[in-house]
Amino acid sequence: MEGLKIMNKTALVRGSNRGIGLATALTLAREGLKVFAGMRDPQSNSKDILSLVSDESLAVEIVELDVDNEASVQRCFGAIESSGEKVDVLINNASMLGPRVPIAHYPEIEWAKVFQINVIAPFVLTKGLFCLLDTGEDSCVINISSSVGRKGRAYWGAYSASKFAIEGFTQTLADETEEAKRIRAVSYTHLT
Repeated sequence: MEGLKIMNKTALVRGSNRGIGLATALTLAREGLKVFAGMRDPQSNSKDILSLVSDESLAVEIVELDVDNEASVQRCFGAIESSGEKVDVLINNASMLGPRVPIAHYPEIEWAKVFQINVIAPFVLTKGLFCLLDTGEDSCVINISSSVGRKGRAYWGAYSASKFAIEGFTQTLADETEEAKRIRAVSYTHLT
């Protein structure tokens, strides 16, 4: 977040029910951002973040965000719009590991599921929020990647390939938005 002016900013964090997403949502809220915590199933996944948010009086609103369900995506966008907020920061964090098996034994349906969650969902959200992001002066799309998305390793299959894809998506978006300089696109790589 270095260099990003954060006063009066709003972030949508996809996959904020645990791990990196939860830590990111809470850190942004502690820094003063209004955070929309996007979760596939908020009813069953929001316990950790709700207790921390209430303890610290942070500006976090939990929203349903199941990118496999167009109605859910529209409800999420509607919740943001009805709050009068815009989106300055989009963090595509949610991901699926998939089976850790050799490519020769990788189930095709599982490969497709991993790509749906790890690659197609960030594309859908970024495209859907592009107009809101583009109206800001200092907006940012952050895609969470992995070290196996920069150097493939045995038995990481679809996860590794999908993280290579998210790196390419991020670079393409960064190149497309470079001239206007209203949206920055970056990837954050965690060690796997």
